[in-house]
Amino acid sequence: MEIGILGTLEVLVDGAPVALGGHQRAAILAVLLLNHGDVLSADQLIDQIWAGRPPRSATNTLHAHVSRLRRTLGGNALLQSHGPGYRLVIDPELVDAHRFERLVTRGRDELAKQDWSEAVAVLDSALSLWRGPALADFSADPWAQFDAIRLEELRYAAEEGRTDAELALGRHAEVLPRLEQRVARHPLRERSAAQLITALYRCGRQGDALNVYDRVRKVLAEELGVDPAPTLQALHQAVLTHDPSLMAETVSARPARPAPRRRVSNLPARNRVFCGREELLAELGEALSSGHPVALYGMAGVGKTQVAVEYAHRHAADYDVVWRASAAEPLALAGTMEDLALRLGVRERADRAELAGALRDRLAGMDRWLLILDDAEDASSLQALVPDGGEGHVIVTSRNPAWGQHAVPLRIDPFSREESVAFLERRLGPQAGSSGAPELADQLGDLPFALEQAAAYSEQTGMTFEEYTDLFRRRADRLLTRAAERDETFATSWQLAFERVRSASPAATELLYLCASLGGDGLSLHLLRGLTGVLPPALEAAVADEVGLQDAIAHLLRHSLVDRDRGRLRMHKMVGAAAVATLSPEARRQWLMSGIRLVEATAPADPDNPTHWPHWDEVLPSLIHLAAQAESVGTVPLALPQLLCGAGRYLTTRASFERAARLFETSLTLLRRAGGSDADLAAVLTEQGKLLEVVGDLEGAIAAQEQALTLAEGPSAPTTPASPTCSSASATCWSASAACLRPGGYSSAATASWPPATTPTAGSWPGSAATWASPPGSPVT
Repeated sequence: MEIGILGTLEVLVDGAPVALGGHQRAAILAVLLLNHGDVLSADQLIDQIWAGRPPRSATNTLHAHVSRLRRTLGGNALLQSHGPGYRLVIDPELVDAHRFERLVTRGRDELAKQDWSEAVAVLDSALSLWRGPALADFSADPWAQFDAIRLEELRYAAEEGRTDAELALGRHAEVLPRLEQRVARHPLRERSAAQLITALYRCGRQGDALNVYDRVRKVLAEELGVDPAPTLQALHQAVLTHDPSLMAETVSARPARPAPRRRVSNLPARNRVFCGREELLAELGEALSSGHPVALYGMAGVGKTQVAVEYAHRHAADYDVVWRASAAEPLALAGTMEDLALRLGVRERADRAELAGALRDRLAGMDRWLLILDDAEDASSLQALVPDGGEGHVIVTSRNPAWGQHAVPLRIDPFSREESVAFLERRLGPQAGSSGAPELADQLGDLPFALEQAAAYSEQTGMTFEEYTDLFRRRADRLLTRAAERDETFATSWQLAFERVRSASPAATELLYLCASLGGDGLSLHLLRGLTGVLPPALEAAVADEVGLQDAIAHLLRHSLVDRDRGRLRMHKMVGAAAVATLSPEARRQWLMSGIRLVEATAPADPDNPTHWPHWDEVLPSLIHLAAQAESVGTVPLALPQLLCGAGRYLTTRASFERAARLFETSLTLLRRAGGSDADLAAVLTEQGKLLEVVGDLEGAIAAQEQALTLAEGPSAPTTPASPTCSSASATCWSASAACLRPGGYSSAATASWPPATTPTAGSWPGSAATWASPPGSPVT
């Protein structure tokens, strides 16, 4: 185990970072660490963690945090109880701050011995341990201020000691960029100012050296009301008179050795639960070796950034510079790249374009660098920041698939089912081995981000995967807009894309919500042709224009909201759920009605006609999805159960009996909820009875047909069938069917259970033309 505080608090177990679980828990660990093994009472810890204003539950909360910390740290050996208090017992060499202080002390010894090369090497090693401001997570906590300031001051001293050694070795040109940056940030540090003046003078820049002295003198006078120290004044006089001693360089008699490379990185901590993606990571490495930028593209939540960061961690030894920047917002991108420019010694410039150009030039002359441009919408950020030459690598993450002209595109898809289960096992441990993990993964479409949120929610609430899956089915809208250990939720992760589509194209917006209403299997584009008064107005105009339809599709593809598979648009179920979750209840009802109208207008009239079967295969998934949505929003137009009845007839014809039975039951449920007529109910019961007859459940068939007969012969019985799609039989046909199945009217030696022991073939059961043969691959299962 290792613990780092020279930056954000970081705990590594077997080289991988572990999550501590919140600010207070991390603060408890940091406070105990800074007290170097001393026992702190519970009252002392509470006073520091809650800054003198603890809640009534502070003691119980403290004990709970300590208990969870022990589980994270591997037991009681490290975090020990002593009476009413606690202490942290850890080898100091496992703490980065201790190693830093030890190396700084050794570096000072080498400076005193004038072993300049060794001093540079040791102080370089010390400074490389820093990942950011000390105790960065606790910058607002009073208990952290003293140690943070002390460590930062020691860091400045180490930097200045290293610079003294480098100047003694004659490396004034090499240290100049770092010195300019340091003096700009800390203008009151006279030692750093003296080093910068010396380096500038040795580089032949006497005027710049005098200007530095003048700036320091003014800052000291304005902010502190003092003059420069005598040593700095003496240096100024030496520069004015070209004192030869300024050029003197003292080099150690010992053999010089090059200082180790200093790594520049802002890479986030490694994801300890990252798993899978091995083939993709191998492809990424191979693509980068070509020398071209690589664009990882895919839908939101699929894990593009995680793949890029994991690659950077795995290959950290191959790079001296690893820099990640969000490319979603130009201003934020510019600021992050300016930080990189300063870290690489590029002088500050007032004009950002000039600074970006200088950074490109610097990178062009370097090797061993990796840039990760995250969430780029297009190639503009790539062209503005990345040099044409250079030996570095660039990884772009984007939802936009159109990168072929600028980068090697690599598509990232959701997890495989095996990867989903493996992720849940690593994320939550033994619970993930339950039988509910595959079903949960299926419900969430194997989307990594969705799985993480489900795992976090289950962890917080103690729910099993089975319970979460059931809750998600019923309350997806609520779960998609709640945060679970993240600031970002599903709905907001796609919100920007939805907003951009809405602002760009009304037709694309209508197509987005129509696809969402129809479900993950999406929409066959040829179904849109020739429809009048069925589609929303902007989409109908786009379909008529044809080019307008292609433009609308392009807007959705640009943000990876749909995939285009030949003539079909497919939408991941989580994208559709996120889109629906952003709608008001009334808007959801309207889009549900739009989907039903489209299916009603395009559904084949005769489910028994083999020429219509491919068409039924196209609309069936959307019809089932619409039925589920209708049950959840409480809106049941009469056309929907009638369509379900027709789909049940189709599935019966194709020998998919269990699915047909479910559709008939759903149709009856929705009809009763919608207040359907007796004729509508009789039509569905008739078809249900035929199905039960086919599978050998004669008692069930008789019961269904008896109900149909009763309804058909009632006072409200129509003279024609309720729906040609639902039933081809008339009331007379219902009567004949029921009579045929009455005791004595049908030879029934036995009644089979559901499902039957043997499944009738397409040409052997009643209602099927014996000459019809199903084409290869056509039976529905």
